[in-house]
Amino acid sequence: MRALHEDLTPAWERANTSAPALADHILVCEDSSKPYNRAGIVGLNPKTSKLLWARRGKSVAEDRVLGTWGLDVVINHTARTSRGEIQAELAGLNPNNGQTRWTLPCYFVHYAFHEEWMILAPYLTDKEHPVRKIVAYRKKG
Repeated sequence: MRALHEDLTPAWERANTSAPALADHILVCEDSSKPYNRAGIVGLNPKTSKLLWARRGKSVAEDRVLGTWGLDVVINHTARTSRGEIQAELAGLNPNNGQTRWTLPCYFVHYAFHEEWMILAPYLTDKEHPVRKIVAYRKKG
């Protein structure tokens, strides 16, 4: 990923980062840089690319940035349990520290963000039987 000054000269460049989202003056993106060699989410200073915080997954492609909703950064988080089952959820992160504010258990999601609305077409986890629903959430405040 590369940032440019207003005159289009390079401000900074950071390898192995993708899917940027800007929330509350923090650049949140996916990162697979060494020494981790695994996917994670990082918060960067957008002017300098200085690392502010990092969430590291246990395997490649564990966390994916989807976008912003209000001041939250929405990610799709997947993990494999000790029994080999895949668990998935949407999570809203605080862009200032990477901490989880909320979660919604679901599998693959089609999504859209519009002002205070988040519209999802997920496969919601309903014990053993995923159910396809379209759900709309409205941000409070």
